[in-house]
Amino acid sequence: ILLSVVIFLINSSNAMLSFNVQRYGARGDGKTDSTKPFSTAWSLACGSEAQAMVYIPHGTYLVRNLVFWGPCKNIITFKIDGKLVAPKNYWSIGHSGYWILFAKVNRILVYGGTIDAKGAGYWSCRKKGGQCPQGARVCL
Repeated sequence: ILLSVVIFLINSSNAMLSFNVQRYGARGDGKTDSTKPFSTAWSLACGSEAQAMVYIPHGTYLVRNLVFWGPCKNIITFKIDGKLVAPKNYWSIGHSGYWILFAKVNRILVYGGTIDAKGAGYWSCRKKGGQCPQGARVCL
């Protein structure tokens, strides 16, 4: 019994807090704007004293401009099992120059899933020489 208690304590001390974006209102339907739930999950994970994970489950999540600010209090894992997509209208991300930006963040692991900036319309605009925003860039 003592060995079981020791193993439990070791495993629980290494446990990573998980912040599932769906818990904060994200919908993986590809239509509902999930920007705010992503920001909420990030803020909670970044402010955690323990290692934390922002978890994006299976589904397609529409997100507009996202800025994930640091520094964070501990190591962050950003695990994507689903797909992040930019709005079809690239003008809707504004003139920030970034779609997804990790700023002043270190000790982060980003893996899995798909990130789709919907670049076809943007590149078509650029090829035509039109007035185009800077595009939906992702910056780590």
